[in-house]
Amino acid sequence: MRKTAIFFLTVFFAAGANADTIYLKNGGVVEGIVEKEDESKIEVNMGFGSVTFQRKQVKNVERLSPYDNGKTIKKWEEKKKELDAKAKEFEDAREKRFSEAYKNWMEEEGRKKLATEAGPKDVQITRDEGVNSIVVQVLLNEKVKANLVLDTGASLVVLSKRMGQELGIDIENTVNNKDTLVLKLADGRTTRARAVMLESIKIQDIEVKKVMAAVMLDQLTDPGLKDGLLGMSFLSKFNLRMDLKTMKMSLEKIGDEKE
Repeated sequence: MRKTAIFFLTVFFAAGANADTIYLKNGGVVEGIVEKEDESKIEVNMGFGSVTFQRKQVKNVERLSPYDNGKTIKKWEEKKKELDAKAKEFEDAREKRFSEAYKNWMEEEGRKKLATEAGPKDVQITRDEGVNSIVVQVLLNEKVKANLVLDTGASLVVLSKRMGQELGIDIENTVNNKDTLVLKLADGRTTRARAVMLESIKIQDIEVKKVMAAVMLDQLTDPGLKDGLLGMSFLSKFNLRMDLKTMKMSLEKIGDEKE
């Protein structure tokens, strides 16, 4: 930017500033203010810097009065301030354009990232041939792994008593507690459970925070239950599709659940 300013100054001062005139032997004409001179050289202030000429290069010098040179210096200073202001204005405008472009780029990258994160994601599932159920491995509260049976008929995520104990949930003092539920299992049996709020359920890199669940208070010996049921308090957050040939389940967050 300083080079641009100097260019403008050169054009301005060479275009007829009221100053001393130095005639060169090669036919050139230079306008400025003679600041220093001796027998061998002449130093000329051009307004944007000084230029030194050898005496043998100079044919003649027409000098103005100190008063006129003072007025010229004042004009130079005013013009320099004007050009510096324009240069700053240009720099500020360029910085603003850069900032806006960078902001737009970051917003676009953010939208692309959100679209990628919110898009369908495939997770691995397994089939329990013995009870003809689909099993999904999950991570509970970022610390306990569990194999849950996929059950779209269950309104809540249901965990076994052992899973509740591994999570550190107090299930011993829940008799007559308002959080106690009665669950009806697929085979018609009923069991007591405690309603809890899980901090998170994660399947691979897909996570839902604050998931309602029920922890069974009785230890049931039912191999079909595995570590519990993956019910609709989790599944309702997604559009769900399964491919039993590849044993993969596609989950796509819906509505306000997109992050």
